Amino acid sequence: CPVSMTLFRNPVVVPSGETYDRSAVAKMKSDPISREALPDPEALPPNRAIERQVDKYIDYFLQDFTGDLDAALGAEDGKKIAALLPYLCKTLLLFKGRTNCAALNAKRRIESALEGKTAAFRDKCTPLLDRPAQRALDEALLALDLRPLSEALMPDLPRTAPPAPAPPAAAPAAAAAPP
Repeated sequence: CPVSMTLFRNPVVVPSGETYDRSAVAKMKSDPISREALPDPEALPPNRAIERQVDKYIDYFLQDFTGDLDAALGAEDGKKIAALLPYLCKTLLLFKGRTNCAALNAKRRIESALEGKTAAFRDKCTPLLDRPAQRALDEALLALDLRPLSEALMPDLPRTAPPAPAPPAAAPAAAAAPP
């Protein structure tokens, strides 16, 4: 996004024809190009073409990463795996807040890359990671709703408890029947 200088999460087209991220439009009072007042960000149409390009961009890096990770896990090269983790964290965080097919495919790809290899990862790689690196990986996995995988990879990392499910709503009390 040319305003936030980040990768688009929710690209929308403003009346001047420019594309910005919806969150950036919400913070702007006027269009930087035309200087006209902007409508409500929720009323702006999405830019699906940009959205698809961003998904392809992220998917390209994720394919590259999972191939490298699979090779490193196969060779049980802990140092190489540890070197890949910052790359993994940055890539996973790009999907934070996204619920489209690309995000779901990313989640499946990460799960399948690590499937059956969590013990090798935990034994070879986790000891090479300092706490900030472990926390970054934990945050990235939690962003994709992969708490069980994060806990399997780094069982000794102190975490806050997952949010408790909301209690079921109480049924309305039945009206007392007249005697």
